[in-house]
Amino acid sequence: MVPRRIPAPFAVEAGARRILIPSENKRDIAEVPNAILTATQWQFFDSPTKAAIMALGMG
Repeated sequence: MVPRRIPAPFAVEAGARRILIPSENKRDIAEVPNAILTATQWQFFDSPTKAAIMALGMG
């Protein structure tokens, strides 16, 4: 079974440069270490459609 949420540190270790997060989870950023916050670009989305457009680099 694949986890629904991959923690940001693992994403950065795997080479992620950008992290998409639902707008409703903005409060969770307080739990992310500063080194991870500065190593990646954080983008928030309001809908699955917007997330897909952002993931494709079109928005």
